[in-house]
Amino acid sequence: MELKYLKPTSKDVWTGRIDHLSDPDSARYHQAVRLVNVEEIPLVSEKSDKTLFCILGFCCDEGVRRNMGRVGAAEGPPKIRTELAKLPANFNRTSELLDIGDVVCQGEDMEGAQAELSLLVTYLLNHNITPLVLGGGHEIVFGHYLGVAKHAEDLSQKPPLIINLDAHLDLRPINDGGTSGTSFNQIAEKHQAEGKSFDYICIGTQTYGNTRSLYKRADELGVNYYDAKDITESSKGHILTQVLVQLKEHDSAYLTLDFDVLNAAHAPGVSSPQPFGISPDLMLYFVKAILRTGKVKSLDIAEVSPRYDDDNQTAKLAAVVLYSMLNVLGKT
Repeated sequence: MELKYLKPTSKDVWTGRIDHLSDPDSARYHQAVRLVNVEEIPLVSEKSDKTLFCILGFCCDEGVRRNMGRVGAAEGPPKIRTELAKLPANFNRTSELLDIGDVVCQGEDMEGAQAELSLLVTYLLNHNITPLVLGGGHEIVFGHYLGVAKHAEDLSQKPPLIINLDAHLDLRPINDGGTSGTSFNQIAEKHQAEGKSFDYICIGTQTYGNTRSLYKRADELGVNYYDAKDITESSKGHILTQVLVQLKEHDSAYLTLDFDVLNAAHAPGVSSPQPFGISPDLMLYFVKAILRTGKVKSLDIAEVSPRYDDDNQTAKLAAVVLYSMLNVLGKT
């Protein structure tokens, strides 16, 4: 496999406190992760008694720049790794966490980086490894989803359900090329041209963050979206039920978490901070229930932008969310 953009992860990222050198119950993630290259993946994946996960970074925010947003999310993957490294490795003992490195966008070649991301995601899935992709701008979606969809196609399955926690619908017109705000429209148009279904759920949208034409486009495509203002303690159970009913109709799902869905008090270090975003507890309420179905084949965290963060608050939150997801996935 010819790879132009994949760079190995520095061992210096995975460091932290060591409580005990041999007691597995004392291990933290920097002691549990295994850095591998692509050539080693088939050997590792032969461990059929283990549930395998692999971190793959996407160091790109060219789509954010094209979208006239605040760049900086390309710096997100190493910061999230650094914070995860410190946390206790409490996931299931039959699980193993790998790290294959980062797809790094070269200059303005976002499309090349997306294509390589897609190739690597399919490769991991074909080796029974769950990709955990760390962005990067939300242009991560187009490459990541195409990799998951290719795997589903190889299994003769229908396209995966897309579940996006996001303040934005990201259904903007494509015009002269893709951006961080066009990915789902790109997927919709591609599926339409191929005669395939497009099934998309967006949770946490902000009415002040989406134009009327974007909502019209969502309605035209049959998107099920749930505005943040309508997600309350009394309504969240009903909304989750609707999401799970739709998920039952699919063999697989792709989950993407754009951290600008969160309230800026919890996640200040994002490309587009949201004063009325949802809480981390609410995010995990939906995420954990969706993961417990066992249908999520691949997931990502996007738009963590360290240069705008406050004492790594957002990167720490992203690491804890990833920690929580690993704990759930290790038991499904």
